[in-house]
This record gives sequence, structure tokens and C-alpha cells, in this order.
Amino acid sequence: MKTFYYKKDSQRRRTYGGLNVKVSIYGVKNREIVKIGSCEWCTASYRGETSEVFNALVELKQIPKKWLKSSKNEWCSEGYFIGEVEKHYQIKELI
Repeated sequence: MKTFYYKKDSQRRRTYGGLNVKVSIYGVKNREIVKIGSCEWCTASYRGETSEVFNALVELKQIPKKWLKSSKNEWCSEGYFIGEVEKHYQIKELI
């Protein structure tokens, strides 16, 4: 199972609600944690931290695009980090 990590770099309150959150994303290469990229979102309207990082990892081509549809069912749309994809990848927050 491949594991990715993310760390919140900054949080800034928005005028009309929510926070702007910026994170750095890391992966493991040769037993060392290396930075892969970064992403940001607003908490006023988002899918949750792990799903936002998951979508960034797909954009960074670290996770195949086919996994975006793994969450799609009768009560959930695609792009969430749930379902079959969780059996192959882990996304954890670094504190």
C-alpha cells in the first residue's frame, strides 16, 4: 500500500466564512519523505482534507485518474477518497 502525507502550511480566515488552507504533500522515496507538491482549498465548500489531497495527487499524476470514480455510488459523487481506492493508498496528516 502506497502512503502519502500532507502538512498544513497556513490557514487564513476568509471575509465571508471558511478558511483558506494551504498544504504541502509528501511521499516516500528510498525510505525518505520527499515533497511531491502542494494544494489549497477553502473550508466553506470542500470535500474534506483527505479528498482534497487525493484530487491533488491525481493532478500530480501520483495516483491514476481511474481512482477518481471509485467513490461514485447512489449517495456519493466521484472524487472522494473512499471506496476501493482506500485499499491501495493511504493519506495521512503530518502533525
